[in-house]
Amino acid sequence: CIRERNNWTCEKCGTQYTPPTNGLQCAHIFGRANKSVRLEPLNAFSLCSGCHSYFTANPLNFAVFVKNKLGDNYEVLNELSRDII
Repeated sequence: CIRERNNWTCEKCGTQYTPPTNGLQCAHIFGRANKSVRLEPLNAFSLCSGCHSYFTANPLNFAVFVKNKLGDNYEVLNELSRDII
């Protein structure tokens, strides 16, 4: 649903894909192990494999990207991530 939400487009570089494809991935802000936000749409971006790899290797740049994209919703997501299920 994240890929569809973003029209099968990488949210960092803007590359558009035609479904189905493995080239566009769902990247989580808080890892999938965090059950309280695992299925929360705010917790995910569609990223091409190259941008996903870049952010995995550069977590501080990912943090800046996330805060810029989410704005005030970052604090909402952060609070949701602390809920205990």
